[in-house]
Amino acid sequence: MLSAEKKPGVVSVIVTTEEGNDLGKTLFTYVDPQEKEEEEWENLMSDEDKMGKLFKRYGKRLQRQGKKKDTKSVLLSGELNCVIVQC
Repeated sequence: MLSAEKKPGVVSVIVTTEEGNDLGKTLFTYVDPQEKEEEEWENLMSDEDKMGKLFKRYGKRLQRQGKKKDTKSVLLSGELNCVIVQC
């Protein structure tokens, strides 16, 4: 059983069998999920190619959803509400 660390960082873990025989040593990196998500968003937003792919995929998804309904209201980022009308 591996217990969680209170703060992010690298910890060394010795792996053993149920009988107590050493199987080896490995490193685990604990991360703050919110910090990791923020880092991933920053990486995405700083890469124009990835942003382009994101918008293309999102546009295709909205297009598929738009075929089900002529008008769709979409909440973006919790702040911006857009109405998309299929022509």
